[in-house]
Amino acid sequence: DVRTSGFNISNTGSEDDGYENATQNLNIGYDLSDQVRLRANVRQTEATEQFDDATFGAPIDADSETDVKQLYARIGLDIDTLEGRLQHRISANFTDTANNTATENVFAPTGFDLSSSDADILTLTYQVSYEVAEGHSITGAIERQQEDFSQRGNILAFFGDVFDPNRDEEIDYTGFVIEYNGALAEDLFLQASLRRDNNSDFDDITT
Repeated sequence: DVRTSGFNISNTGSEDDGYENATQNLNIGYDLSDQVRLRANVRQTEATEQFDDATFGAPIDADSETDVKQLYARIGLDIDTLEGRLQHRISANFTDTANNTATENVFAPTGFDLSSSDADILTLTYQVSYEVAEGHSITGAIERQQEDFSQRGNILAFFGDVFDPNRDEEIDYTGFVIEYNGALAEDLFLQASLRRDNNSDFDDITT
């Protein structure tokens, strides 16, 4: 854990702006057999950061803070066959982040403007590599990722223009990769790869 009482950067008031961070991490590795290995890790973080407000660029004392929660998890399976010449790598990654902010506002009914954001990302990957001959291998992979994002906050109006920060978004893509690696001579190597990305919101691309 990390904790600090912080200090005051504003020209008025005497409140210190502190920071707290608590992180837990767990790693697991287990050989299910001589050819199959399981890998997993989980990391969780909870943090609180206090901050001041600003008027015309100058910091002023405020009782504002942001609470952050982060979760990262990964599990993977490695499978070696044909005496290691054919290798399979399967993995799943998940990330969840949530931010909740309370900004001091004497004109708000509760005394604070409340806002939040949340994002979830899930990535699934499968990779296979085959050693065609000594020093020559071909690798293929497919990756699927989906991201969900939400944001909540106060609806504001400026001179007739309305700013609404509340929204829910989703984006996903699928990527395909094939790669060749070869040793042509003792100090001469050749690498060639082709990748295709299909995206839900952006142009598909081949590289």
